[in-house]
Amino acid sequence: MYLVKAFQGKNHFWRYFVTLIIVFAATQIGAIPFTILLFIKALESGQMPDASNITDFAAFGIDPNLGLVLMVLPFLTGLIVLLFLVHGFHKRTITDTLTGRKRFDYFRFWFGVLTWMILWTIVFVIHFIIEPGNFSFNFDPSHFFLLILITILFIPFQTSFEEVLFRGYLMQGLAVLSKNRWIPVLVTSLVFGLLHAFNPEVKEYGFALTMPQYLLFGLFFGIITIMDDGLELALGVHAINNIYLSIFFTHDSSTLQTPALFEIQNLNPLVDLLEFVMVSVIFILIVSRRFKWGSWRMLVEKISGIDSE
Repeated sequence: MYLVKAFQGKNHFWRYFVTLIIVFAATQIGAIPFTILLFIKALESGQMPDASNITDFAAFGIDPNLGLVLMVLPFLTGLIVLLFLVHGFHKRTITDTLTGRKRFDYFRFWFGVLTWMILWTIVFVIHFIIEPGNFSFNFDPSHFFLLILITILFIPFQTSFEEVLFRGYLMQGLAVLSKNRWIPVLVTSLVFGLLHAFNPEVKEYGFALTMPQYLLFGLFFGIITIMDDGLELALGVHAINNIYLSIFFTHDSSTLQTPALFEIQNLNPLVDLLEFVMVSVIFILIVSRRFKWGSWRMLVEKISGIDSE
C-alpha cells in the first residue's frame, strides 16, 4: 500500500525538517536566473517594475516564453533535490515515493491525462457556444508554437514537484507520524491551498471566492492518490491541467501569463469553482470504475487508521 511504504527507510522527524529546508533552498537557487533578469530589466528601465504580479512578464519587459522557462526552474531544482534526498537521506526508493505498486504505472498516468483533457474540452466548447464574445483569439505563430514546446517540456517539472512534495513526500511522512490517512490528506490539502494564497487570482477576485478551488484541488489530488494507491493519476491530471491552460487560455489575472491561443475577457470564479467540482466528480466516477476502486464506503475505510504492518 502506498502510504505504508513510507515506513521503509529512515523516517525520523528531523530528517523531514532538514529535507524541507534544503529543498526550499534549492528552489531559491533555481530562482536566481529570473532574479538576475529582473535586475537587468530594472537597470535598463531606470526603475524597479511593479512586483505585485511576478508572472506578468510583459510588465517586466520579458518575453513570455522565456519568463515561463525561468519561472519553472525553481520547481526543477526543487524536484531534483527532493528526489535525491528521498533516496540518499531517507534511504527510500523513488518508486516507493511515487506509487504503491512495484513500478510506476504509465497507463494510469496517461489515462488521467486524456480523461481530464477530454472533460475540460467539453466544458470549454460549451462556453464557446454559450458566450463566444468572452474569448478573443490571440494566435501569434512567432510565440505560439514555441509556447507549445516549452510548456510540454517544462510545465511537468512544476506540477511533478508539487505532487511529489505534497501527495508523495509530505503525505507519506504525515502518515508515519499520525498512523492515520485523514490527517495526511487534509493537512497537505490545506497547505497546498494556502501556498496559492498569493496568486494574482486571489488578489483580483478575493480570498473567499478563489481559495476554495485551490483547497478542493488539493483534496481532489489527495483522494485520487489514496484511492488509486499512487501518484500516477494526480501527476497526469496536474500536468495536463496546467499545460492545457498555458497553451489555450489566459486572462489578466492568470498566474500563468502566456501567449495562449485565447484570452478570457471576463472570468467568473464561482462558475469556475462549480465547473471544477463537476469535472472532478465525473473524473472520479470514471477512474473509480475503470480501476475498480469500489464504493465511497471503501474510501472512508481506506482513509482511516494506518498500520505500519
